[in-house]
Amino acid sequence: MRRGLIAELLLVFASFLAAAVVQSWPLALHLTTHITAPVGSDGGAYVWNTWVFRYELIDRRGWPLDTTTILPLGGPADLSLHNYTVASNLLALPLQSLVGIVGAFNLIYLLNVALAGLGMYVLARRVWPDGTHGDRAAAWLAGLLFCCSPYLVARSTAHFSLVAAAPLPFFAACFDRAWLEHRWQSAAAAGACMAWAAWCDPYYAVYCLMLGAFIAAWHSCTIGFLPRRRGWMPLLDVPIALLGVLILARGLMGSSISLGPLTLSIRTLYTPVLLLVVLVVTRWGLTVRPRVTPAIDAPVRRIGTVLVLGLTAAILLAPLLSSLLLRAADNDFVSPPILWRSSAPGVDLAAIVAPNPNHPLAPGRLVAWISRQPGQYEENVASLPLVGLAVVAVAWWRAGAVVSRLWLAILLVFGSLSLGPFVRVADVLTYIPTPWTILRYVPIVSQARMPPRFSVIVVMALAVLFAGSLSALARGRPERRRGLFASIALLLAFELLSAPRTLHDATIPPVFEKIAADPRDGRVLNIPYGIRDGLSSYGNFTAASLFFQTAHGKPIVGGYLSRVSPRVREAHLADPVLGVLAAASEGRPVDDESLAAAAGARSAFFARTQTRWVVIDEARASPALQALAVRLLELRFVERSGTLVLYEPAAMPSGDDAPHGTADTAEGTGQ
Repeated sequence: MRRGLIAELLLVFASFLAAAVVQSWPLALHLTTHITAPVGSDGGAYVWNTWVFRYELIDRRGWPLDTTTILPLGGPADLSLHNYTVASNLLALPLQSLVGIVGAFNLIYLLNVALAGLGMYVLARRVWPDGTHGDRAAAWLAGLLFCCSPYLVARSTAHFSLVAAAPLPFFAACFDRAWLEHRWQSAAAAGACMAWAAWCDPYYAVYCLMLGAFIAAWHSCTIGFLPRRRGWMPLLDVPIALLGVLILARGLMGSSISLGPLTLSIRTLYTPVLLLVVLVVTRWGLTVRPRVTPAIDAPVRRIGTVLVLGLTAAILLAPLLSSLLLRAADNDFVSPPILWRSSAPGVDLAAIVAPNPNHPLAPGRLVAWISRQPGQYEENVASLPLVGLAVVAVAWWRAGAVVSRLWLAILLVFGSLSLGPFVRVADVLTYIPTPWTILRYVPIVSQARMPPRFSVIVVMALAVLFAGSLSALARGRPERRRGLFASIALLLAFELLSAPRTLHDATIPPVFEKIAADPRDGRVLNIPYGIRDGLSSYGNFTAASLFFQTAHGKPIVGGYLSRVSPRVREAHLADPVLGVLAAASEGRPVDDESLAAAAGARSAFFARTQTRWVVIDEARASPALQALAVRLLELRFVERSGTLVLYEPAAMPSGDDAPHGTADTAEGTGQ
């Protein structure tokens, strides 16, 4: 790599790092004390990822894809299906001893934002090289649009793994070059980017696979149309018209439609609208007669590109793949069910064209509306920057800009996928199916079960089109070039503004500092108690328990992972004591028989879990739950810190006479 290019990329990276600091302001002033998400939300779990990775790899010198620090029953907890952010965890390793867990976490967050901008810059320069529309300033603004986009900023309020989007543009640039120029180095780089994406967020590995397949298909075939013919095609107009009338009548008359002596009952419009769409698409296809012609040159080299990419990715993902294979062999692989009507919805179409909801001037009604959507605020922000859309539209209309048809197609296709299985517009379900209706059943692709996250590819495609369009506008009026770039840069910066950001306290309550100072082995039980994953919740677990564990270093009894196997979950809920605590934490009544069984199993419970500290959060635990826990576990008060009360079980020895060295607690201790 040329020295000039290295210097250019370093300068670009430094500029995006500065943009990340501005975008997250005032986080830079509170690097070690605050984060951009509540510690009781997924934000606490992502900080825990950073801590537990180092703990298992460095402190215990063990295998970092399983841990004994949570979920003590059923053996070590498997992290292979957890959203583990291994790439960020690796980067944070040398920083933790310098700035602490929270400081390292925040620095890696800023680094991921900057890397996303750099990746977009590289991709824009690849799509629009010098001699066509290439312009470094336009590519930089495209990087700014991507890394400070409403999508990525909103994900930093909960889903930090999705902020690490840099592998996506880097993969697209490397794969495009490998496919068109038959460079094995680029193919290996694309494979490394896919592995990088998997170690950031599994969704992004799936998106790399889909992007690669789409780009390869685009370059490997041409689409033409045969002469139009009508023939008997109008015969399809009859059922189309009948279905249209039926759907309209259902909307006006309700589920029962009376046609003279006949009464039709239509409970929902899913099936009628699906049939109508299939008929309309069929009629269009038979009328215009599209024809796909393969245009693969150098097929051996193409196969070699795929093999090099796949082999590189497999080598770099070997630890993860081996763990997944072991889980599958043990019938312990957890896969979410795919339901026809009630699977995860996509973003509302109105949210895509809505103004930036992260902006300090964003209307409160807009923020409240997005927050009410399924998955809440952080899952539904998909606003495409309006400045970017305007530049693309004006360049196409006034300057006759050459639009990349590939990236326009990527924007449209992945945009339709982000809408989920059925289109919603301003909270109105249209029942119109999208390609995701079918693709969600495809193996591997189905693992990316949350369609709103396809929006990251849509933003990436818009950034590519924005770079080419802005360059075209500048080339059309070279005398106004500087003024044009300055104006667009100011408008874009204003639209993307998200500062000042809401920060959340990440300091540690004194009760957990007291636990950390205790040299004894044992586990911490947090009340309310629970087990939670991305698909279900039992009891009432909060990720704050994981966050506080990063300070006290002791293993805990409950836990949260992206996927908890049924075997592990049943092992905990079958325990009489934990079963009662989980039910009471949910607010469900507990019968006398269950309470008596739990009291009888109390000694066995302490022996199995080595629970030595119990922390009751009075802000989350009802008075009835507090009284039950104190009575059932025979707790004695130690100290209070705000709403947090520290207890010790009377049944466990205290002081220096406490037993040490059980296999479970010796491995789980943070000392």
